Amino acid sequence: MRVSRRAFVKAAAVASASGATPVLAAATVALVIYDSRLPQSRLWAARIGGPVVDVAEQHATRWQTLRAPLPEGRIIGLTRWSDFILARGFAAEQRRPLRGTRRAGDLHLWDIG
Repeated sequence: MRVSRRAFVKAAAVASASGATPVLAAATVALVIYDSRLPQSRLWAARIGGPVVDVAEQHATRWQTLRAPLPEGRIIGLTRWSDFILARGFAAEQRRPLRGTRRAGDLHLWDIG
């Protein structure tokens, strides 16, 4: 898939606004949830690194990965609101609290503990 210049610039702006720095390394993040259909989300996940879950694939498997026991540690995501609500619900079922969320353009950046 080809990423346009505009999408790349928007993704860079979202990533820098989100505070996604090299300090937020795979050692501190247990899981990164992103949507490969959204260039901003895809580029953000590539910048963060670590174990990833693609929302686009989860729709096909009925969220099987997030229904299973989640790894210990932080789970972060940059997704649409509806996908955030689903992920938050699955995490709440496993008694994983929401640490925070904020809007990043058309997407939502969130953190589950």
